[in-house]
Amino acid sequence: FTANAANYKLFTRLYSPNGNDNSFYYRVNGGAWIMWFFMDIGNLRWELPPTSQFTLQEGLNVIEFALREDGTGLDKIYLTKNLGTSVGSITGFGAEASNCLLSRSSTTQAAETGEQEEEKVKVSVTNVYPNPLVGSELNLTFNQELSETLQYRVYDNWGRIVTQGSVEVKGDQAKISFRGAELTNGNLMLIIEGETLSQQRLRFIKSE
Repeated sequence: FTANAANYKLFTRLYSPNGNDNSFYYRVNGGAWIMWFFMDIGNLRWELPPTSQFTLQEGLNVIEFALREDGTGLDKIYLTKNLGTSVGSITGFGAEASNCLLSRSSTTQAAETGEQEEEKVKVSVTNVYPNPLVGSELNLTFNQELSETLQYRVYDNWGRIVTQGSVEVKGDQAKISFRGAELTNGNLMLIIEGETLSQQRLRFIKSE
């Protein structure tokens, strides 16, 4: 986004469903990543980050947010030159973003989207191994047999996509083969889904 050179105050409208999904990282114009834990749980609301005042340059500026815990939702951000603005004075700014309403149960979502979605949530991944992953092949076990192509993405701890692709499944097991140095060492998240498999978020560790 573009802005006039000045000091600004940053607010975010966010959602944290529980104490295990209540944080993310953010930074401004390529600066150091700042980890932000939210004290309040539930309800879409405006919050002031721990470091909220920044000097923006004339012209192009970039504010980045990165994944830390997959259940946290970010709806909107608000920047103001009025450094005296408080959280309580900010209201409105449109309807809630649908991708922040993460507390709804699968049953509720199925009721809203119809019988087809209700069928999808019955299939799940029951095991991911080896974990930690030392080699280049990650095995998945499902709770029932499948015959379809699944799409997957792997994210690092900063919320960046490390790799993505597809895997054919025939039966109740599948194997994802990664190329050479495709995966970085550390904590990773695999997001996988398909026609009958609702989105699954699976954490694993890549080791030497």
